[in-house]
Amino acid sequence: MAKQSLAYGTFILTMASLLNRVLGFVYQIVLVRLIHAEGIGLFSMVYPVYIMLLVLASAGIPVAIAKLVAEEMARKGPTGAYRIFRIGLSFIVFFAVLTTSALVLGGDGLLQRLFANPDVRMAFTVLIPGILIVSVCSAFRGFFQGLQQMSPTALSQILEQCVRVAVGLGLAYWLLPYGVAYATAGASAG
Repeated sequence: MAKQSLAYGTFILTMASLLNRVLGFVYQIVLVRLIHAEGIGLFSMVYPVYIMLLVLASAGIPVAIAKLVAEEMARKGPTGAYRIFRIGLSFIVFFAVLTTSALVLGGDGLLQRLFANPDVRMAFTVLIPGILIVSVCSAFRGFFQGLQQMSPTALSQILEQCVRVAVGLGLAYWLLPYGVAYATAGASAG
């Protein structure tokens, strides 16, 4: 795999980020109109907790993978870089499975301590599998960034955002007749 120039990699990531921001902006507007203030409030309660748990699950490993892969590619080539990636990926999977398991087993207690509103439970529960999925994706992003290949990172970010918007809005719309808590869970599932 040939390295991409700094300017080209920066351009690709900038365009991907711009497209993601536009999609996110449209998503927010449509979501607010769909689930209104109550649904946005429920979503806003659980999302910061999810992000904190995601940070704990990945524990900065994607950045370490990127740095160590880049160093190994400069010194010895791809064999060591792949070894570093496999080790980093196994650490991420371990921490993500540990975090996910802890949430499955103790999530109800955590929710009762953090939130007074029981409607938050569904929105939080559907976010739990995302911890493993997003953590593994971040390991691959770190690997490709270490190889100085920004196209896979940009494409995965765009694909992730498109799926999030389509699934989140689709499920929120489909579940809205069952109540705001269900629609919010649909948006969270995206």
